[in-house]
Amino acid sequence: MEVKLSSMKQIALLFQGSILKRFPSYGDPLELFDETRKGYIDTFEVRSINQKYEMFELVMTGESVSLFSSPGDVGRIFIKSYDLLKENIWWENDKLI
Repeated sequence: MEVKLSSMKQIALLFQGSILKRFPSYGDPLELFDETRKGYIDTFEVRSINQKYEMFELVMTGESVSLFSSPGDVGRIFIKSYDLLKENIWWENDKLI
């Protein structure tokens, strides 16, 4: 079951290799994760964490890269830890938190 990232305590538990899901990938944030809406879910791996600047490097996994993805959506995202909370669209599997 996916749990929305909602506290800095959750962010502190992330590690290199953690898998995060962005849902919905566009549109307003939702309170429940819906795995049936595959077109609205992007999956990222935490590639690196810069503790000093509280910055995460996320790399899109193969399951998210669709044939018709726009160039800005494919590749890497560099995101501040507080933005993972502020955006209100980042999720992780509750078994890993």
